[in-house]
This record gives sequence, structure tokens and C-alpha cells, in this order.
Amino acid sequence: MFVQKVAKIIGASGCYLACVLRQFQSEAEILRKYEEYLKAGWIKDDCTMLRPDLIAQDVSRKKWSVRFEGPKYTCREDEWEVDEWKWGKLRHFCLPNWDPLEDSNTRTNGEIVAKRVFKRIG
Repeated sequence: MFVQKVAKIIGASGCYLACVLRQFQSEAEILRKYEEYLKAGWIKDDCTMLRPDLIAQDVSRKKWSVRFEGPKYTCREDEWEVDEWKWGKLRHFCLPNWDPLEDSNTRTNGEIVAKRVFKRIG
């Protein structure tokens, strides 16, 4: 796949993927990882995450479970979260201390509607 085409896809809808990679300091590898995860069936071609648990395992070398929680959930010490923000019809994923778009309107003006909570297993 062409780099510019992949970059456009990731820029438009790769925020959840970017957050998981960022959690393990691997976001610089996102172009290469996109191709790898697409071939493995862990993401769709539009960057929709199908197996965030396996992606977290790939970059951390540890096993993870992932579950949905409400916006008011507070992670325990052995968990970390990716927040889903909504503003109007727009949705965006961020880590609590990092926005893949740096200063997205969705995060600035919206609210957290759900959380993806990762917990190490095994």
C-alpha cells in the first residue's frame, strides 16, 4: 500500500491505534504496524480496531484483556485506559494525557462517552 494513502487513513481514523502504540512508546512505527495488523486481521482497512488486546501484546510483549467501561470509571493501579470522546457526530480516542491530534476539537469541546480499559493478564 502507498505510504501517503496509509497516512491519510491513519490521520482520519487511526486515533485508537495510535493511543495503544503510544502507551508503549511505539507510535513512530504506526505506518509499518498498520500493514502488519491489517494482514493479521487485527484492524480493518479503515483502522477500526478488531483486536486491541493483540496489538497491545505485540508492542508490550505482555498479555492484555480489554473491556468497555462508562465515562466515570476510574482505572485501578493495574489498568490503563483509552478514552472515547464525542462532540456532535464526531468521535475521537485519546489517552488521558495524550491526544493523537494534539488539540482536537472533539476533545476540547466534547465529553468522554466511554473507556477502553486494558488490564494485564497472565
